[in-house]
Amino acid sequence: MRLCVRTDVCGNDVERVADYCRGMGVHHVWSFPMVAEAYGEDRLMKAPALQSYREEWRQRGLHLSAVSEVIEDADLTSEQGPRAKAASLRSILAAMQAADVELLFLVLNIRAGETEDERQARWARLAELYRGIVPHAEATGRRIANHGHQTREHLVFSAAEMERLLSLAPSAANGLTFCTGCYQLAGDDLSRWIGRFGRERILMVHMRDVRRRAGGGFDEVLFGEGEVDLKAVVKRLKEINYQGLICPEHLPRVAYDPFDEIPTAWGMGYLRALLAD
Repeated sequence: MRLCVRTDVCGNDVERVADYCRGMGVHHVWSFPMVAEAYGEDRLMKAPALQSYREEWRQRGLHLSAVSEVIEDADLTSEQGPRAKAASLRSILAAMQAADVELLFLVLNIRAGETEDERQARWARLAELYRGIVPHAEATGRRIANHGHQTREHLVFSAAEMERLLSLAPSAANGLTFCTGCYQLAGDDLSRWIGRFGRERILMVHMRDVRRRAGGGFDEVLFGEGEVDLKAVVKRLKEINYQGLICPEHLPRVAYDPFDEIPTAWGMGYLRALLAD
């Protein structure tokens, strides 16, 4: 498995992130949020700018392994929305190919809608969007690591809903980010779903622990203090011979840490111990 750090853990400063990664022996970074430097005024990602950004990491001995994008409600609430968003995502995939960036981390920030009719209409528009991008991902040799949301009000919340999303455009290029926190909150059996998705479809793993509250809601907690059996998760990932990116995520903030350097380093140490077991 390839340990990975989010760039915003250190405030998205390339030199600072590089020093941080060197100190932990991490070789892969994931640009989060979107790579602002790589977008033009037309809001389309530009290949030369992304190539330059990737080169900054390469010169520091790091791999820019993933960039981020979001599908929002507004992308699916009109008939024209899916086609326009698909065109934008195809531009990103082309830029990623030129810069040799492997993964598009794609967040689905889409609410389910107020009625069942709205819900089904959004699924239909999502299908149109994915039919417009997945063949292009295949053609460019890029892969999409889809990530749902952590609340039931959203269209893609559970592992079953993620499976439905992948079925809209079945392809090895259309995969997922396996977030242990999200699927724990959905009540999913993590080990079962790791086996069901398999290493062909799991492209990134977010290691995260949560504790649900009796009256609703949840807390982000330190690894080992919540409901997620992270040791069992790592064991199951090894069983399927998962070789992709793995990142500590959503650790509780530490006072006086301007970003998330301290909790992420703590989480990385915990994760290294699990991987070595």
